[in-house]
Amino acid sequence: MAKNYDKMAEDIVSRIGGSDNIEKVMHCMTRLRTIIKDEEKVDMEMLKQVEGVIDVIVAGGQYQVVIGTSVSKVYDVIVKKISIEQQTDSEVNDQKKNLFSMLIDTISGVFLPIIPALGAVGILKGVLVGLSTLGVMSTKSDTYVILYALASAFFYFLPIALTISSAEKFKVNKFIALVVVTAMIYPDIIPEIGENIIYHIFGFVPLKMIDYTSTVIPPIVVVWMISKIYKLFKKVIPEVLDMILTPLCTVLVAFPLALLIVGPATYYTGVWMAQAYQWVFNLAPIVACGILGLIWPVVIVFGLHWGFLPIAIQQISTFGYDTFSPITVASNFATMGACLAVFLKTKNRKLKEVSGGAAFSAIIGGITEPAVYGVTLKYKKPFIFCCVFTCIGGMIMSFANAQYPGIMTVSFLTLPSLAILPGGIYVLVTSIFAFVGTGLVTYFFGFNDKMIGLEEK
Repeated sequence: MAKNYDKMAEDIVSRIGGSDNIEKVMHCMTRLRTIIKDEEKVDMEMLKQVEGVIDVIVAGGQYQVVIGTSVSKVYDVIVKKISIEQQTDSEVNDQKKNLFSMLIDTISGVFLPIIPALGAVGILKGVLVGLSTLGVMSTKSDTYVILYALASAFFYFLPIALTISSAEKFKVNKFIALVVVTAMIYPDIIPEIGENIIYHIFGFVPLKMIDYTSTVIPPIVVVWMISKIYKLFKKVIPEVLDMILTPLCTVLVAFPLALLIVGPATYYTGVWMAQAYQWVFNLAPIVACGILGLIWPVVIVFGLHWGFLPIAIQQISTFGYDTFSPITVASNFATMGACLAVFLKTKNRKLKEVSGGAAFSAIIGGITEPAVYGVTLKYKKPFIFCCVFTCIGGMIMSFANAQYPGIMTVSFLTLPSLAILPGGIYVLVTSIFAFVGTGLVTYFFGFNDKMIGLEEK
């Protein structure tokens, strides 16, 4: 039966305290993410009972309503039909959030809009790298060159994409922000590899140029700085001159600060982050990878995996590949196996529909949230088995030195492209082991229909 997205949207907004209680609403691939003004107005139990809602998680300062792959349709209804004031940067509201919540909120707000694009070019680049490694396609062929441009250009100009999403997050004119950030990656001032270029701003201030293409942290922080500078000039410049002088003064002040202070500081912070990660995981790789694997399903439950995304992207920016994401590859396949086991074992018609749809979504599209919230976490033991097999999978991957050239979607459809990348044989073995192993232990030891509550029957 087709879902009534209008009614679902209205019910969600009503249970969350009404449109006046929503400070901001956004969505990822499966979750409607809302920032609430007054948490006391939220009826959590009734919110969970809304038809079509799988679960509700409170994390990172957000009420995350898990809906599934149809979340965008619910979001569109909310944005279109319900008046929501989206002022997220007021000082009062900022004071209500702790630093961690603000960090997760900022990361998710900035990266959510570009995830589909990152996933698309990541898969394409992975396929091209794999085919060239196997000798199937020459890197000098016209087809490879053209497709590689399609796969690489977005990441090369990633600062531009991050500028647009950051400008929306920090509530500043995106085109003013682009003036500064595009100047930072202007070809004429970008040094060649190994080249040491020093300019003297105003004739005496020395400035060593840095290549900011493909960087992650600099554009985000620069746009945040621009938002503050813009607001300052907006207050002091007379209204009659505002249209001309405020943008001009903003970019003239922001650009030197970006080149002299903010850019270098954030650039080297990102490099040090990537190097620190490498150092920690090289120190005791099997232990570190095992711990990461063990906690990863829990991290996903609370929506905190967004906090790790900049690490993966920074890895690609610094080293040309990501070694972080392969460690967690077992998580998706373990969840698929557990959910499929519940589908095969249960005789309950309603649960069979839920688990079957969730398993299909995970296996084909790599979308695991419906499986996690609707099945594995709900019955506990399957979720525990997922954590255990992801832990073992992480330990196996510690020997792989697997490298993803981009942000890769993990599912059975993309597994062939993952398997032909460096360390791909470990990825293949780990994925199959997690899928089969978690499926078998869940089927025989992790679930039976006696676990189903009366309200589900």
